[in-house]
Amino acid sequence: MELIREVLKSYGIYPHDIQPITNSLYYVKDYQSEYAVKRSKLTSETLRNWEYVYHQAYQNNFTDILPVYLTNQQKLYEPKGDYFYYVMPWINETREIPQLGAAFRSIGHIHAKTKRTQSIKGPSIKKQFQSYQTTCESIEKKLLYYVEQFEQKRYMSPFELLVCTQYRDLVQVNRILKQRLGQFVETLDEKEEWKYSLCHGRLHPSHILSSNQTMIINWEYASLNNPIIDLYYFMNQYAQHYDREAKPLLDKFDIYTDENSLDEDELFLLIIYLLDLKPYFDLVEQYEQGATKKSMVHQTQQLQQVHRQLMFGLQFSAYVEEKYEMIDLEDLES
Repeated sequence: MELIREVLKSYGIYPHDIQPITNSLYYVKDYQSEYAVKRSKLTSETLRNWEYVYHQAYQNNFTDILPVYLTNQQKLYEPKGDYFYYVMPWINETREIPQLGAAFRSIGHIHAKTKRTQSIKGPSIKKQFQSYQTTCESIEKKLLYYVEQFEQKRYMSPFELLVCTQYRDLVQVNRILKQRLGQFVETLDEKEEWKYSLCHGRLHPSHILSSNQTMIINWEYASLNNPIIDLYYFMNQYAQHYDREAKPLLDKFDIYTDENSLDEDELFLLIIYLLDLKPYFDLVEQYEQGATKKSMVHQTQQLQQVHRQLMFGLQFSAYVEEKYEMIDLEDLES
């Protein structure tokens, strides 16, 4: 703990209690306050974006971003060895799962207040997504091949049986994905500007603390990007758990758009991210090629999690279609 004490000296903090919570997080207490000390994953390349978060928090008076303390040298961090350390107030959470309404409101508020636009070349982006359309078709063919191989076996493993059972869902996912891709690509012909905001980068539900107010922590992967990056990561991580229903996410999504409105093309792109089959396909390919040392139980659990994420993607696509009265997907086929 001597290293942590050395870090804390830079802040003028002299603790009487230090407890490791994880390999990189420490609970600290002196005779006045409680603190969290984080050994970060920041690098010299990502440090600038991380500092930008707190400059924006100060300029915009964001109470949604948990502040960090300044060192005696008025720095946001303290370098020690190969790592950058920073110190925050210790927050005692009152809920294991963040309140979705409050979480969406905080995320939307930050995105809206930091929103900017930049010029883009729609045709060049269009080519990238047309290439992705080809990739989706290839994935569907390869998945069918694996299913046919599994079904020829007299005894299938639990993993193989699960893939065969879920295959019908995967076909539906890919059908909707290709249609949403077609809609998104059409919007790019006249697209001249793209919106970007301050994004968290890895907005896991555990990074949203629920106490007397909602605060977002761990901005080490922050960047200026389109807001759907945060929405995708947050909803995808939330939806993978078997004990969390998708309906609350859909019911509360309006709270986000009330804070930060999304264009039609952004909604299409969010659906495309949520319906991406590649994570599922990668698991199947790794299994078939014997490229993983994970147990059968672990591989099967991963497959179930990704399947739940894809099923949420289908629900979100239907929600968007109904809520925003977009073109019916069946009309696109006629």
